[in-house]
Amino acid sequence: ETAVVLTNAVWMLSNQGVVSVSDTGVQIRSEPIKDITDRLTGPLLETTRSVAFAVGYETEKKYILGVPENDGDTFCPFELVFNYITNTWVSWDREAYAMHVAQNDDRLYIGNALSSTISRERHTGTAGDFCDEDIDVTITAIAGDQVTLDTVEGVGEGDVIQQSSEMRALVVAVDGVTNIVTVLDDTGLTTGAATIKTAIECVTQWKPVVNGDNPVLARQYAEGALIFRNTQFNFGTIGFFTDADNSIEDVSIEGAAAGNWGFFPWGDVPWGGIIRPQAVRFYIPQNKQYASQLVPILTIKNALSTWTCQGLSISANPISQEVPSVVE
Repeated sequence: ETAVVLTNAVWMLSNQGVVSVSDTGVQIRSEPIKDITDRLTGPLLETTRSVAFAVGYETEKKYILGVPENDGDTFCPFELVFNYITNTWVSWDREAYAMHVAQNDDRLYIGNALSSTISRERHTGTAGDFCDEDIDVTITAIAGDQVTLDTVEGVGEGDVIQQSSEMRALVVAVDGVTNIVTVLDDTGLTTGAATIKTAIECVTQWKPVVNGDNPVLARQYAEGALIFRNTQFNFGTIGFFTDADNSIEDVSIEGAAAGNWGFFPWGDVPWGGIIRPQAVRFYIPQNKQYASQLVPILTIKNALSTWTCQGLSISANPISQEVPSVVE
């Protein structure tokens, strides 16, 4: 059930990986994730035949492929998503039986595997699109930046407590014992009903940074900068591991905070707000500076955040031809 029509071609998972078949021939699309597709059509073949599904999402330029993770899975715990404009693969961690794009409203519908429910994509074109399912809660007490809820089940760092477009606050810590959450700023929250806008964790891992033609030359990686088209997020991390030290060490970064785009009355703010490119500088942790190859990992988990990262730049100084020894 992985064959769908997309871009005047048939896309599907085959023994060659994900391919698109048209009048002009067959084009392999999944070479960057060949290790994953080989496992799906090899050891997991019978399970893949049983549970895998696919959706062609023309509006969003995506081919969405739901796949099993282990032999014997009865649903798809994650999806491989290909954007045919940028030619990039990403993964979603949605446990689903099936997905469907409805023609009447052009939105994605998800048959949830862990509950007898169907989730519908928001697709409103506002900052409200940048969050997961809402959670209804009740605020029972407020003391400064400490907000007590009737339950914190499903609430995490990076979520937003919202009562209206003007009354919302970002969650920065959760105490599961006392049901108290710490918020970044109290924007007029009051006791009573509220909604948790749950954040979606976005993780981007770059290929190893080499800075030169020789991939085994020892270098000192001292600092760098993330290049953002806009920095509409509050906080995140950039982590690093190297060929000499495989443990990941994170460095905190800060954005310009999530904006109110999509929450203000029409006409009160200039169209699109003010978005300016910005470089966010960071230092490489000392234990990761000496290496041949450095791998950066950007992680941002802020609900209602419309940030865009366009790349990164890392400076390096050659040290020697000696290959760095591995830290054990």
